[in-house]
Amino acid sequence: MSHDATSSTTPYTHPTSLPLSTTTFTPPPSLHFPSTNFVISASTLSFHPPTQRVLIVADTNHSPTHYFLPRGRKDTNESLPAAAIRETFEEAGFSVSLLPSAHITLQPSPPTPQLHTEAFWIALLPYPARKGILPRNVGGVNIYLAHYFLGVVEDTQRDANYGKSFTGKHESGYDGRLVGVEDAVSLLSSGKFEVRRGDLVWKVDGKEVRWEEIPAGDGGAMEAVMVWKGWGEVLEWGIGKRVLEWGMGKRVLE
Repeated sequence: MSHDATSSTTPYTHPTSLPLSTTTFTPPPSLHFPSTNFVISASTLSFHPPTQRVLIVADTNHSPTHYFLPRGRKDTNESLPAAAIRETFEEAGFSVSLLPSAHITLQPSPPTPQLHTEAFWIALLPYPARKGILPRNVGGVNIYLAHYFLGVVEDTQRDANYGKSFTGKHESGYDGRLVGVEDAVSLLSSGKFEVRRGDLVWKVDGKEVRWEEIPAGDGGAMEAVMVWKGWGEVLEWGIGKRVLEWGMGKRVLE
């Protein structure tokens, strides 16, 4: 029996148990890289449920302003969750903690669903070679593997020392902000997406946004989808007994 992932031309169909849009696609060929050719990073989708806001960063050095989720490389021997929390604090200036949820994961888990803090999303992105950091660039290919975790903003007051540890021109314009979830979707997607009647849609034609259709090169649109999907998990598994109005109905945060 062949285990060559590139030999099959049969489209891959998502398991029906997964809460994804019904679609098919052909998986990419297997990829493998030495440690000199990939970077591991971490981020959080950090929400403040009582005010229905999410934490994003505005890079005011860009015109127009560029918006993104706080994210950065993990340090050697640092865990991914710790890196996600640290990078969020450093880039956005707010203290956060991971949000336990029961989102579906392909990681082995007990038969009975339990709350966990596994990564909610990942992104595999190209990473430019940097002199002195990636000396063994093979064929111009480097990979940036980003892990996104669900989080909760612990304090809505930004740290008083925010920005003092920034290094480099690229960080000088960073401005961490808590914004409404719908506003974040619009800002991150550069106005391409909006929420209509509780659904994330393309602004141009009102069609539903499907994560499978977002190219990896459009980081803002990709993160906008993450925020919307993450907010759904917060409403499903969030903390504190509170009823939130969302879209056409109500859901209870247990």
